[in-house]
Amino acid sequence: MKNDINEEFYIQKFDGEDEVDLLEITKKLWKNKKTILAIFFIGTLLTVVGTKIYKKSASVSRVGIAFNFEEIKQGKNPDGTTFSSEKIIPNSVLKSAYDEYRTISKEKLNITEFRNYITLKPVIPKNVSILIEKNLKEGVFYTFTPSEYFIELKSKASSEEEKKVLDKLTKEVLSDYVLRNRPFSQIALMDTNKLFIKNFTYEDYLEVIKSTILSVENDINLSENKKLKFSTPALSYNYKDILLSLNLIKAIELNRVEARLDLNYVSSNVEKSNAVLNQKIQNLNIEKDVLRKRAEILKETIDNYKMSTKELILPDGMNAALPDKDDYYAKLINDYVETSTKIEENIQESKKTTKKLSELKVSDNNENIIITEELKNVMRLVNLEVSKLNELNKKYYESEYADMITQISPVENVYTGKPIILFVAVGAFLSLVLGCVYVLFKEIIKEKKEKK
Repeated sequence: MKNDINEEFYIQKFDGEDEVDLLEITKKLWKNKKTILAIFFIGTLLTVVGTKIYKKSASVSRVGIAFNFEEIKQGKNPDGTTFSSEKIIPNSVLKSAYDEYRTISKEKLNITEFRNYITLKPVIPKNVSILIEKNLKEGVFYTFTPSEYFIELKSKASSEEEKKVLDKLTKEVLSDYVLRNRPFSQIALMDTNKLFIKNFTYEDYLEVIKSTILSVENDINLSENKKLKFSTPALSYNYKDILLSLNLIKAIELNRVEARLDLNYVSSNVEKSNAVLNQKIQNLNIEKDVLRKRAEILKETIDNYKMSTKELILPDGMNAALPDKDDYYAKLINDYVETSTKIEENIQESKKTTKKLSELKVSDNNENIIITEELKNVMRLVNLEVSKLNELNKKYYESEYADMITQISPVENVYTGKPIILFVAVGAFLSLVLGCVYVLFKEIIKEKKEKK
């Protein structure tokens, strides 16, 4: 019982003393509130000044660019070459920005040191980052080509000077990339003044004409119909008009020249034409032998085909199961008919070529003038369409890839450190604590002196 009373006494005594101490401390702090506030404001001010200095050191000038074309998903440039982020800022563009920086900042440095000021950062979407991380954990290699990048410049120059240099760099990056990678197809015109080249025959010129026409057709048709849908008010024609004109040239002017040569069996170089015709006959004979062998195999296969067992007896005695006997049998018949037709066409072409070889003669002066003028006329007509194509291609690629690379954010100074408010809040709190500690320490020293 006595112990309980003593324990209660000590607790009450301790609480009383503690309460008195807290009251005394509070009175002392309130008494010196001006000193505490002065230390608080001075400390906060110093924190703000220090934060501004830190903010400058933790800031960079930044701009965003984006590549807007389908080919980049496969890691390709629009012209089909391999895309590389290392080539986004080529040396020529870097040199121009370096010269601008030295003019503005007066800082003495070489171009390698200036390059270290520039950072190219890819922008990787969060979902892609998660997918890459997941694949890496599973041991699967995942390829992703970013289509957006940040160009950052961190130097010793002022923020405004950095922004000016980065703005110039960005503009030159955009124009240089377009110049280097925008696709542009151009077909060379045929030279009508070279119709009298030694060892060239009329057939050689016909081959050049046909090859040029084919190049134009392929250029238009290999674009997955994109070009056929394109038109521009700057030109009075489109790709469909060019194809139509070429078909008319082939059907009329070109056919007229070929008919004249087939009818008269003339050549401007008989020796070379003989060699070409002999080679053609040899190739036709080889082709005919291959077709006949194929026809024999098809005929034997058809004769040995068993409709009831759904099996096919091949010439070497092996049997093969068929998923659908009726469809396969029809295919065999079609292949045999097509092969037989090709054999007949081959024979007729061989006879025609043999006859031409036996009756071939050198064209006289009058015939040569007529044929040459007709060839020149065909070449001029085809060249006209080629010129139209080249001009239309220029407009097409300018339109199709007008925004192949764009600036997606302004050139701005970006703070990359921790939140500024955090530094200010911590500085203000520490200043307040320091003020309180200083006042209490001062009061303790004062009390000790008074006791003495």
